[in-house]
Amino acid sequence: MKKYFKLYPHYLAMAFKSKMIYRADWAIGLLGLVATNVVTFLTLYLSTLPVQSLGGWKLANIMYMYGFLLIPMGIDHMLTDKLWNYGGGLINQGELDRILMKPLNPLFQMCAEYFQEGGLGEVVLGITFMAIFGPQLTLSWDFNVVFPIVVGAAFSPLIYFAIKLWTMSIAFYNRRSISIMSGVYNIKEYGKYPASIYHTGNWLGEVVYNVLLFILPFGLIGYLPLAAQMFPGQDIPLLWFSIPANNYLIMGIIIAVSLVLFGLSYLFFSRAIKHYNSAGA
Repeated sequence: MKKYFKLYPHYLAMAFKSKMIYRADWAIGLLGLVATNVVTFLTLYLSTLPVQSLGGWKLANIMYMYGFLLIPMGIDHMLTDKLWNYGGGLINQGELDRILMKPLNPLFQMCAEYFQEGGLGEVVLGITFMAIFGPQLTLSWDFNVVFPIVVGAAFSPLIYFAIKLWTMSIAFYNRRSISIMSGVYNIKEYGKYPASIYHTGNWLGEVVYNVLLFILPFGLIGYLPLAAQMFPGQDIPLLWFSIPANNYLIMGIIIAVSLVLFGLSYLFFSRAIKHYNSAGA
């Protein structure tokens, strides 16, 4: 790990130099990603405005959670967005030939060679949205509330990364997996709403609720920690039981789910890459 921490700044510097060759393209891409998130925010805001409350969450609660979600999402975009290119056809073009010739972990190289600066814009937007809507809520900023939320948020990008990784790895078998990646990853849109709106007692709602928390856990990232912060003292339903709104317990759940999901995704990647064939093979 020490070797990779030393190498990463060099890869990052090379990524920035390649970006700066086409500065207009870099600027347009950054503005485009920021504009996309602003439009998504406005859509979410305007669609919620007429009802003012969803699943017990008021408009300010939902907007605050959306800002919170943008931070781990932006970190993931900054560091791992190159995987979309591999799922979209780079594997089919023999791009991994040069990577596999180097005595370094191939996944490290695949991610480190590219830096998505638009992810930084998402982080800034997320902090801005939280700063706007946070004062409208009655929130506890006690150390025992903030610390587990921050630690859980630090592990949350692994969830986005893991889901991209295993869907991208399918491309080692059939050359392209961009459609599968997009279809699965876009389920994150359901995670932008509080998962409690799906927990209605209807069997389909219960399936969606638990899928978003444990199988494709986009709903786990923002809903659990912020539900504990916004509604202390209320139990949170999980699977067939409920847990108390304990911030450290929720931090442990997020860490465990993110590490298990990433571990399984990396295991699948390690097996799938053995099926790689060079272009024309």
